Amino acid sequence: MSGAEGWTDKLAIQETINRYSDAANRSDWDALESCYAPGSVWEVVEPHAIRFEEPRAIRDGVVGYIGNVETFLQTVHNTVITLQGDGRASARSTLQEIVRTAGTFDVVFWGTSYDDLVRHDGEWKFSHRRFRGVYVDRTPMGGECTLLRSELD
Repeated sequence: MSGAEGWTDKLAIQETINRYSDAANRSDWDALESCYAPGSVWEVVEPHAIRFEEPRAIRDGVVGYIGNVETFLQTVHNTVITLQGDGRASARSTLQEIVRTAGTFDVVFWGTSYDDLVRHDGEWKFSHRRFRGVYVDRTPMGGECTLLRSELD
């Protein structure tokens, strides 16, 4: 694989990772589901054991956990991508999540997402996402939501 082709693939993979977080932040469940290939798996290892298989079940599972929260912000940091050839790749990213519904639920997560991706129908998609939580803070945040998720463009 030539250098330019490798960088093009890495950029496309980074776009998939970013598109997923953007979709979750904005409650765009169609866009979130489109990030997964058939047969894919999404799981959280720590702090809870959660697992969903297949794009539609992943979507429904994620909606079940964060669909009704007032504030959800996931940011992606420090992504490292390894191209494995034959339309396969792996990536590792640091994630931060702020999840909040005023008066009922406050949590800040930091952790690492371990991703396997495949080229499916010409696009890079997740075949397996595994999140390992490293830090969780359930201290009441005290701030306020200034913009609802439904108001994000």
